[in-house]
Amino acid sequence: MIGKINVSAGSTVTKDTELFTVETKKGARAVKAQADGIISGILIKEGEEVNVNAPAMILEEQQAQEISSITVKMPPVPGTKTVKIGRIAVKAGDRAEKGTVLFEAEGKKGNVSVKAPETGTVSAVLISEGQEISAGTECVSLSPETENKQEAAAKPAVSYTEKHADVLIIGGGTGGYVAAIKAARAGKKTILVEKNRLGGTCLNVGCIPTKTLIASAHKYYDAVNAGIFGIEIEGTIRPDMKKIIGRKNAVVDRLVGGIEYLMEKNHVEVLNGTASFENNTSVTVTGQKQYRISFDDCIIATGSSVMKPAIEGIDGRLIMDSTKALSETELPSSVVIVGGGVIGLEFAFLYRNLGTEVTIVEFMDRLISVMDEDICAEILRIATEKGIRVELGAKVTSFTETINGTAVTSFEKNGKKYAVSSDRVLVAIGRKSNTEGLGLENTDIAMNPGNRGIAADSFMRTSVPHIYAVGDVNNKIQLAHAASYEGMIAVDHILGNERPFDKNIIPSVIFTMPEIASVGMSRTDADKAGVKYHEGTFHYTANGKALTMNETEGFIRILADEEETVIGAAIIGADASTLIAALGICVANRLKVADIENTVFAHPTTAEVIHEAGLDLAGGAYHE
Repeated sequence: MIGKINVSAGSTVTKDTELFTVETKKGARAVKAQADGIISGILIKEGEEVNVNAPAMILEEQQAQEISSITVKMPPVPGTKTVKIGRIAVKAGDRAEKGTVLFEAEGKKGNVSVKAPETGTVSAVLISEGQEISAGTECVSLSPETENKQEAAAKPAVSYTEKHADVLIIGGGTGGYVAAIKAARAGKKTILVEKNRLGGTCLNVGCIPTKTLIASAHKYYDAVNAGIFGIEIEGTIRPDMKKIIGRKNAVVDRLVGGIEYLMEKNHVEVLNGTASFENNTSVTVTGQKQYRISFDDCIIATGSSVMKPAIEGIDGRLIMDSTKALSETELPSSVVIVGGGVIGLEFAFLYRNLGTEVTIVEFMDRLISVMDEDICAEILRIATEKGIRVELGAKVTSFTETINGTAVTSFEKNGKKYAVSSDRVLVAIGRKSNTEGLGLENTDIAMNPGNRGIAADSFMRTSVPHIYAVGDVNNKIQLAHAASYEGMIAVDHILGNERPFDKNIIPSVIFTMPEIASVGMSRTDADKAGVKYHEGTFHYTANGKALTMNETEGFIRILADEEETVIGAAIIGADASTLIAALGICVANRLKVADIENTVFAHPTTAEVIHEAGLDLAGGAYHE
């Protein structure tokens, strides 16, 4: 029987170190290390009965003089004497590559990420989450990877296949693959490097899979409420999450296959692997095959990934991020959603329409705080009426698990402490730009303040003029269609056609129920910019088509400046995601109110709300 285990994964040991004890009929005895080295794995547990000669531990032998350790200390933070330890991203025994975040610390001026100075194995974590420390405190012990010099000398040098691209694109998401098509059609030799599947976040774990699940949730909601339309459905109606997820996967696979076809059709060479800059003019690609690619121009389109906030217990088994939620084949009976932004709200309505009890915990004092206040108030009212509980002005402090297997979300609100229990928790608090592993340190590419993505100008140029950054990685605006737009701007600039980025013409859509969409200036934007405006509004309750659909909640608002130019619009209501395109045309082309007024809209359609709001701008809506 295994007795006490004296070491852990990552421990550095010398020959004859007592690793563990075993208890036999004839008494206890110690098992010692046979050589100097590092414990890279432990295959036994205390109290476990094992056979003689059973594997117990993995010891990576090294010469004693080669074993070294680096102690990572807390760096000084300007303006802060002490910091509070947030999320610790590693544990003893983990392998950490150079640049990997080891832990996060919270100071007065924001969070600080402390990274591994070298690639190695974590020997020990000397801090704990929530602990307050000062600069110079020893935090993590790291054993750097060493290599036997004779073995290293015997290893053949990596053999790279040399290639050259007129335009090299790193990342095959909506920014990358659209840019690739445009460049290739312009006659440029185009190479696209993608380490995972084509389509990026949007297609694989973002927009498309989310909207596929939302579509299923709408069908279920319609079936449950079919009686309103005079349709009687007998028997039990229930969502089958395995089939819903299966359909989602089929949709994703079909669209990924479509992009693969487009790359082939447009003669874009696709390489699977991880790209890393050697310098300002070449990258290496590591995958099943190794490449070195020189380029005339390069577009970085590596996107973003889920951001994990420093909340105690966030790595618990009942805590999900949006990526994990998109593959869950069991529908929770209750869920707490941390974050009332776009992602959080879409999942809230998705789950609620499938019958799940939903609670949103939001730090700000309103939902989707980037929208105008009346839009936020309307979606809050609708969410509450649908049975979604919303806690605003609430800061989540921890997650724990009860003995019964439920999650407890603790939060503070108005100076008081609260907790809510649920089957699962979904954390939906933003995303971070994907720049780790790109080898940017080998280039002259500059970052945005606070390392919030790669700095890019209005033509998507970085500080290296022939290298561009598009989409989420530049952190201008994190929307899939914005990434495509930026990708086309970058290629245009490469081709000598200057088309500057205009954030004002990019629409935004939130797939709640009803949908929310906006384009151009909001009231808040216009007020901040000192733009004088007047507005036309119209409510869905007065739209005939909306009444036939039993979707009469919401309204439309169109803003026009003093010259009667349409400068912005917002819609909360049925078909908002589709209707916003017409208003986007108005904003992008600086159309006048009269252009809307003089357009004939088909009847009965929800599009008539646009006409009525235009008429309201011109003197008064006809049907309200």
